[in-house]
Amino acid sequence: MIIDNLEAFETSLMEDERSSKTIEAYQSDIIQFFDFLEENNIKEIHNDVLKKYKNYLLFEKTVPNSDKKGLSPSSVNRKLISIHRYLEFNEISAKVNPVKMQRQNFLENVVSKSEIDGIVEEAKAQSDYKAIAIIRTLELTGMRVSELLQLTIHDIYLNEVKIVGKGNKSRLVLIPGTLNEIWIDYYKKERIFMKKAKEFDSLFIGQRGPTSRNGIDIIIKKYGELAGVNFEKNHAHGYRHGFCKTLDDNGIPINDIADLAGHSTIETTRIYTRKSKEELRNVINRINK
Repeated sequence: MIIDNLEAFETSLMEDERSSKTIEAYQSDIIQFFDFLEENNIKEIHNDVLKKYKNYLLFEKTVPNSDKKGLSPSSVNRKLISIHRYLEFNEISAKVNPVKMQRQNFLENVVSKSEIDGIVEEAKAQSDYKAIAIIRTLELTGMRVSELLQLTIHDIYLNEVKIVGKGNKSRLVLIPGTLNEIWIDYYKKERIFMKKAKEFDSLFIGQRGPTSRNGIDIIIKKYGELAGVNFEKNHAHGYRHGFCKTLDDNGIPINDIADLAGHSTIETTRIYTRKSKEELRNVINRINK
């Protein structure tokens, strides 16, 4: 079966300098596809098989942690990209068109400021200073998780921090004084007492060492669930959207927002500063009162 060649495909992705996260996503998408083939006793891959799988993803596949059926068009298209690339690697010409999507000028499932405050309150209730510091760092700086994980204990008093962002580009992140206070609070009340405190310089650590990307996700999901925030909107990248929108709502020019967020083009920033569907609905309701 073609799946026996998955390891060679992963090696080719590494040679193309794809990130470990991208490779994991490709691997997961391909394994899910072959599970579908096996469950449906499909022995040969051709265009009609891919069409059938696309429809399965759109209308039948169960969404994780939900009773909902069918994935979003963007999720389906991402999985199809993985499969197409794998089939091309194996010189199989089968292909299916992506799901057509109408461009929307609003964001959906964006975590709000009040929801973030509610999440922080849940962390405070459990005296989880690390969780508070992580959530407020994402909210107040717009850092990506990969950037947040670069912070060290030497940064807690600084008003700007140099990090390596997307595309291995160095940039400065401005640190508000309130965040310095939160970092110091976490350092003095929690980090300093951890078993590995003296072994690592990383600001965010656990009992076994530096906190991982998965560890960040677990913290966000845990307190989001306790606060009753929809899991679909409560993710680290949503805080980055919120950071950009807050700047835009306060009249900061889009060029400056792009600089602060580390975007290479303002077109990316425009996506981050769009109104959410709920915000647009509120505007419509105010106009029609």
